[in-house]
Amino acid sequence: MASGGWHVTPDILEDYWEDLVRVAEHLEREEIKYFLHCTSLKGKDLITKSKKLIGGYTGLPERAPLALNKEMRGLWLAPSPADLPTKSPYGTQRIVMKVRDVMTYLSSPTNEDDYNSDDRWDAPSSGEEDSTKGKKGKKKKEQKKKHRPAKKNQKDCYLQQKMPQKPRLGQLMLFFECAHFYGTTQYVRMVLIRPNDEHAEWCRENLKEVPLHNNPFLEFKCGRMYTYTGVQGYKQIVVELLIVGAIMLDKLPEAPKWDVVGTAPRAGFDPRIGILK
Repeated sequence: MASGGWHVTPDILEDYWEDLVRVAEHLEREEIKYFLHCTSLKGKDLITKSKKLIGGYTGLPERAPLALNKEMRGLWLAPSPADLPTKSPYGTQRIVMKVRDVMTYLSSPTNEDDYNSDDRWDAPSSGEEDSTKGKKGKKKKEQKKKHRPAKKNQKDCYLQQKMPQKPRLGQLMLFFECAHFYGTTQYVRMVLIRPNDEHAEWCRENLKEVPLHNNPFLEFKCGRMYTYTGVQGYKQIVVELLIVGAIMLDKLPEAPKWDVVGTAPRAGFDPRIGILK
């Protein structure tokens, strides 16, 4: 647990969330096109070789809920509109992934047992052919069937393509984890997790669950993601997303792209937890 004193509880998160929602009412909504992750040259080399994005333990801020769970590993991503930022405090090597690709990957079943038994169709047997057709037509059809590969059930097709035709995005769980600020920049931290993850129950008990399809800061609706991230007066609001677990890059529908960004200064102190007034 965090050393001494208080830490952020679910009741405190409720109050923080209400304040943030009131702030969002005065902001314009924008569409998020990409998820970004920055690293070093060494980090890029490791990611490229393993084809995997792996996160780690989040211990700061030390009184935030995530600091209490040393077992949970996650990957921090920055949501971004079409115009990508030119600098980052986390490294010069940036991987750029489309929002829809990441969401499709996360909603895809992780093993064959996750597919529903009713997601199947079977080829008709030879006795189910249309009896109204003439013998000549039937004979030609039978000759063609000899050279036609057997139809596969839909489950097999899903597994070959590595993408389900019915992404079950409603099953992904989204949580508000904490709010903190550096100077005049307010950060809103969200957590996205599969419901069958071993840490899902911990998230339910310690974080605030919000509907993925209806919330101000990370709303996924009709295949698109939106946020109210922006500037209100002197305040800048930034959303950060922790995806629990890893992302297998070779399982994404489209290969992500790498680019290079400039270096931004990083704060050298623990952020202040709470809402910037």
